[in-house]
This record gives sequence, structure tokens and C-alpha cells, in this order.
Amino acid sequence: MFRVSKKYIFNIELFSENEQKLGDNPITYGRNMKQYWMNYKVKIISNVDMHEEIDPKKSRFTLLRKI
Repeated sequence: MFRVSKKYIFNIELFSENEQKLGDNPITYGRNMKQYWMNYKVKIISNVDMHEEIDPKKSRFTLLRKI
């Protein structure tokens, strides 16, 4: 995504601090995308959880700007 994006990257992932298994059927893993994106030249604009009433699985939105 970093290579092909022009200026911004919008990422939605299930959140987990330690990339742990979150479900059995289907097998689902969560990731900490904010930590992942720190390896790139980006500025974190937003890193927020989706409201629990909309998605109780703890999805997280991460918006980044390339620098």
C-alpha cells in the first residue's frame, strides 16, 4: 500500500496489541497497524476504534499521510 499510494493510506484491521488469535471459525488474527506503520515514513493522522455498537469485534481505523 505504501508504494502505490500517492499521499494518504487508510487502513482498517481487527486490533490486537500482540497479533493474537481472535476467533476460531474462521481463524482470525488482530494486528496493531499503528506499530506496523512506524517502520515507514508516515505521519499518523488518526488511529481510532470503530464504535462497539457498529462492530463489536474491535476494528481499528488508521489514517496515515506519507512524508
